[in-house]
Amino acid sequence: MRPLIVLALVSSVFHIGTSAPFEKRAQCASQLSLAASIANRLMSHWYNPLLGSFNSGSLWTDANTIEDAHNLMLAAGTDTYAILDFSKIGIEGAMASTIIWEIQVDGSNDDTLWLVLTMWKIADYLQARGRDASGYLKSASELYDLVAAQWDTTNCGGGVWWSTAKTYKNAITNELFLYTSANGYLRTGQASYLENARKEWAWLNQTGMRNNKGLYNDGLDFNTCANNGQTEWTHNQGVVASGLAALSVATGDKSLLDVAKVTLDAVFSQMTQGGILRESCDDAAAGGAQCDHDQQIFKASLFAQSSLKNSGIN
Repeated sequence: MRPLIVLALVSSVFHIGTSAPFEKRAQCASQLSLAASIANRLMSHWYNPLLGSFNSGSLWTDANTIEDAHNLMLAAGTDTYAILDFSKIGIEGAMASTIIWEIQVDGSNDDTLWLVLTMWKIADYLQARGRDASGYLKSASELYDLVAAQWDTTNCGGGVWWSTAKTYKNAITNELFLYTSANGYLRTGQASYLENARKEWAWLNQTGMRNNKGLYNDGLDFNTCANNGQTEWTHNQGVVASGLAALSVATGDKSLLDVAKVTLDAVFSQMTQGGILRESCDDAAAGGAQCDHDQQIFKASLFAQSSLKNSGIN
């Protein structure tokens, strides 16, 4: 198991989905030392301070790692990993340049939305220490707006594109747009965020991307707008749950939590084997398929986002 997966699993139990004051959960305190040991290993073995990035990482995995590390510092009340504010992502976040972000994300809308979450978390960390977080909050807004501008009704009636190539509408990008929109409203009170969250869920809920098992497939067929039947990745199930939880808090509609529960129940009844969560590519022990770098991280995202769902309703 990659250290990033463990760090995400451990630190996510402390994650609060809004900018409210951080509150430790007593029952989770025992995991802090484990999270710290994993973070220390990540920093000593994989982080390259000269490049400001993690070796063998990618934009979205670096973004998630930096978010998790700040989550851990908030939970532990430490500044152990503050050097990450001088990572490539951290520096660009402070600069808050739309032009730089457009170059960095290179048209990838899901990567862009993962970065929104990272910017918010760094801002939470800085604000908790009485420091200026305006650059990161501005970056979060700029990044979010890049994707919001990708909303399209000419193909399949709505949704945001996976990328600016405009060839695919998939689950993860639209689920992230749902979550960042609802969370953006909870953070700022700006009506446009809530409008986008409502619009996204109204569209996503009728696309048929959630199959008859209660699980989300990868996306839609470009020509027919039908569920393309592609892989039911674990992170597709977790992100939608956190999005629905945030939208439930924003609107007071608790029925959204029941909708999220259908998918999370399906994950643990249909995506586990012998009590172990598995991706469809998890067959290395039998000499079969092996998940690639991105796919190895998906389960961490599922648990992190499931924790956000619970944080939103507790």
